Amino acid sequence: MDNYADANHGSQNEGGRGIVLEGIVGAVLTLVCGGVWTAVIVFSGYEIGLLAWGIGALIGFILGGFSPDSPTAPIVAAVAAAISVAGAKLGVTILLGMPFTDLFAPFDLLWLFLAVSSAYKIAAKTDDEEA
Repeated sequence: MDNYADANHGSQNEGGRGIVLEGIVGAVLTLVCGGVWTAVIVFSGYEIGLLAWGIGALIGFILGGFSPDSPTAPIVAAVAAAISVAGAKLGVTILLGMPFTDLFAPFDLLWLFLAVSSAYKIAAKTDDEEA
């Protein structure tokens, strides 16, 4: 019976919190960060790409710190960043009645790529790699 318990213990992400908790944290971050970016766009009238990139970095930093040794944290962070940035862009398009043909211009895709890649890379860092 001990072998069964030891075999299943490894699926909990050594040093990690588990994919379910990471998913919950990722979902909360997605809603909060997407809401902030949507509000900035709606109230300022400008799509600030650096803010989108920063949102990706923030999501990666928080999820990487929440579950530092988890192999799934970078993936959850990248998905959360993608949904946050793309969802905010879609929300602004709907709120402001913009045509859907303006949804993703080349620069929007650049900022989306930077947000997702930063979230993944930052969340993938562990304490050993920072030294």
